[in-house]
Amino acid sequence: MKNLVLSCTLALATSLVAATAWSADTAPPTDASKSKIVCKNEATLGSRLPHRVCKTQAQLDQEKQNAKEATNEFQRDGSQQLEKGS
Repeated sequence: MKNLVLSCTLALATSLVAATAWSADTAPPTDASKSKIVCKNEATLGSRLPHRVCKTQAQLDQEKQNAKEATNEFQRDGSQQLEKGS
């Protein structure tokens, strides 16, 4: 019985990991690939079922850039607070 539960759990975990993979090509970006729609299954907090999100490659690139800038700003502001001795 324990083996059956373990096998089912392993199968479910494997399928969820496979479901979160991007469905995009690994070709270098071009103008045509920037407008290509890329879909991803994202996990929802509090749910076992992922939901599908589709965006253009340009939107994904912009979100990635915004996240980098926000992280850099947060780290820069945090280091300034440490220097002031707050």
